[in-house]
Amino acid sequence: MRKLIESGYRLLNLETEKFDALGVQKYFSTNLIGIVINNQLLRIWGVQRDRTEQRSAELEIENSQQQLRSLNCYLQNVRERERTDLAREIHDTLGQALTGVKIDISLLSKHLKSDKEMDQAAVSAKLDEIGKAVSETISSVKHLSTELRPGVLDKFGLAAAIEWQCGEFSRRYGIQTKVNLPPLETELPDELSTVLFRILQEALINVAQHSQADSVRVDLAVTANNVSLIVDDNGKGITVEQLRAPTSLGLLGMRERAAVLEGKLTVERKSGGGTVVTVNAPIKREHGSGDRND
Repeated sequence: MRKLIESGYRLLNLETEKFDALGVQKYFSTNLIGIVINNQLLRIWGVQRDRTEQRSAELEIENSQQQLRSLNCYLQNVRERERTDLAREIHDTLGQALTGVKIDISLLSKHLKSDKEMDQAAVSAKLDEIGKAVSETISSVKHLSTELRPGVLDKFGLAAAIEWQCGEFSRRYGIQTKVNLPPLETELPDELSTVLFRILQEALINVAQHSQADSVRVDLAVTANNVSLIVDDNGKGITVEQLRAPTSLGLLGMRERAAVLEGKLTVERKSGGGTVVTVNAPIKREHGSGDRND
């Protein structure tokens, strides 16, 4: 009433919130007009509109925008952390190995340029050490490149990459992994294979860090027009709060990856415990991709 009087008995778009009998929050917009004659308020006309659906959509958009901003910040932090780890690995592994090789070659060069008689056995032993150091450095380079992007994904396809990744996961975390793959390898678009592989990696990391599971099953199914990936663990199961939490940026990242492919990702808690992550995405092939020109 104070607002109505202060506005000259013309109160428009007054936003109010209420809870109905079931405890559901409702949103309303109200317009009030006072009929005043001889400085006396005789009557108030009012119209109230239910804006619950519209306001809920606005709040959902605001929440999505906030999540996207948080996801962008999260991805930036992940990218910087990966760059830091990569720089440290290059410095500690490759840098030190190459420095050692350089020192050995320098000492060997000085020895060969000196007037002293060369000990063939010592020179041969030193060359063997240099060769071994170079071989170890090459292995380190292959390991780093595999961590960035497994070559098996490009050479042998998604199914082989999933089998390799699950093997590495079991070896690293001691969690038993069972893989069910299509009997025949189906060639998938590169973007689709990459996104599904990254979703698998994120899902397995979540299993290792949060689920307390001791086994996980990974299923890949491919049809003519659709591909599905399922990661099923026997852990404690994800909670509703974790699913809805704006800080669950790993889940949001997986959903965004699936959305890029016009696919859908669902995360469900099983009744007996454990979590199931399911990705379904259409297979979009380029026209004429299977044609051959003789």
